[in-house]
Amino acid sequence: LRRQRQMCIRDSLLPPSLSPSSQVAILLITPPPIHEADWLASLRCSTPSALPDRSFARTYAYAQAVREVGKTLRIPVVDMHAALEGGQGEGRGEEGVPPPGEAYRGYLSDGLHLNSKGNKRAFDAIIEGVKNNFPWLDPINLEMQGPAWETLRSAYLDEAEGGVEGGGEC
Repeated sequence: LRRQRQMCIRDSLLPPSLSPSSQVAILLITPPPIHEADWLASLRCSTPSALPDRSFARTYAYAQAVREVGKTLRIPVVDMHAALEGGQGEGRGEEGVPPPGEAYRGYLSDGLHLNSKGNKRAFDAIIEGVKNNFPWLDPINLEMQGPAWETLRSAYLDEAEGGVEGGGEC
């Protein structure tokens, strides 16, 4: 099953026309951990007899498969599972077992989906992954592809504001 997960991930990443040495920037992202009790409670809000359809252990196994594929293919990995568990080491649970204290619970809205705090953490981790592995894609290094918002405001909004009859000043 472990090998099957890895092959599935690898095959979905690299179609025959693409090799790991291509100039394509690929960044793998592990799934975040789930909080089983909160997710089950959320499911039971709409279906009282619902059974668990996700588990921390399965999500952990999938995250581990993503890490291994990344290592094997030399593709960088943003480890959301570790980022939400508290990083490498401190606060992490044993393989497939939720960590003590379950600090990651504060990043989830319903035990499965990220809340605003979780999305912020995910965004920061992904941006860091891009900066560390693909510096040419760091937003600070990208050239502007269109006019800045100030230019658009000057060119269009100010003109519209001045054209309103009886508009006056703000």
